[in-house]
Amino acid sequence: GGRVAPPAPGVWTVSLPISMASAQEAGDDHATPDEGQQAPLLSALAFHVTRPFEQIREKPARIASDLNRLGFMINSRTERNSWLLQVILYDHGWVRIPAEDDTWHLWWAAGQANPLAIRALRPWQRLNKFPKSSTLTLKAHLSATLNAAIARYGPETFGRVVPEAYVLPAQAELFEAVRRAEPTDTIWIVKPYAAYCGRGIFLLRNDEALPAAEEEGAERCVACRYVAKPHLIHGYKYDLRLYVLVTSWHPLCVYLYGNGLARFATSKYATGPGDLGNRMAHITNYTLNKRSANFQQAASAEEDGRGSKWTLDALRAHLAAEVGPQRARRV
Repeated sequence: GGRVAPPAPGVWTVSLPISMASAQEAGDDHATPDEGQQAPLLSALAFHVTRPFEQIREKPARIASDLNRLGFMINSRTERNSWLLQVILYDHGWVRIPAEDDTWHLWWAAGQANPLAIRALRPWQRLNKFPKSSTLTLKAHLSATLNAAIARYGPETFGRVVPEAYVLPAQAELFEAVRRAEPTDTIWIVKPYAAYCGRGIFLLRNDEALPAAEEEGAERCVACRYVAKPHLIHGYKYDLRLYVLVTSWHPLCVYLYGNGLARFATSKYATGPGDLGNRMAHITNYTLNKRSANFQQAASAEEDGRGSKWTLDALRAHLAAEVGPQRARRV
């Protein structure tokens, strides 16, 4: 979400990951295109944005069905779901096709894709999700998956970079046993099971009780040991957002985009009495911090490396000045 600086028309490249799943790969050997139907092979799409950024929010042409053009379908009741994607596709000659029509070429799934719907795909149809991707995208499932990997392959695999975490209420007894053995000033960060954009996250000191059963965050959440001494820039906590395209799980094929984002909190980091409730100091989500009076929006590419959101290149340049080029190249 958001932007670092307004891109110039025609030079802003956007890559759209398209799953290689198809009806044939799902076991349907009888799905064939209708006579005369276009059957393009899509694996990944790269487009240039052709309109000025300030026009991105303008409504594209009306929804239409045209078998002579490439069509996309979004199974969301919200018209502006994945709006930037829609603008890019419209500007490149695609048309949006209603969900009840089956002549589309690209299905941009809102939420998880039903495996039965994937099996029904025709050979020329592609979608942007793999089945069961919630194993990685839901916090509780990701925690369970990482814990299983650590148990199977040893703590040296992920244990050094993934903080200790417990899925609640399933691991409530184990979590409370661990807490009893910890100092009272140990801090935990509690995140809802399947929320996003920083919703429902709170910090919990070890001598504090979890919310009662009827309160928000009491159940279906992940309690993670808080990284007590994060690296700070100018006193602010930040996180990294990297962009990865996975076109196949078996064999594994992953593309990592060369740049990324560093997203900053908008209050200085502190863990003293009364500081844990300051969400702007501990949660770096853009959706949350953009509402802060301290949020600083970069006005141009020349201001990259200042404000509340940097490119990864700007972060590397800052780290090179702070710890030296050799260590900064490891980021």
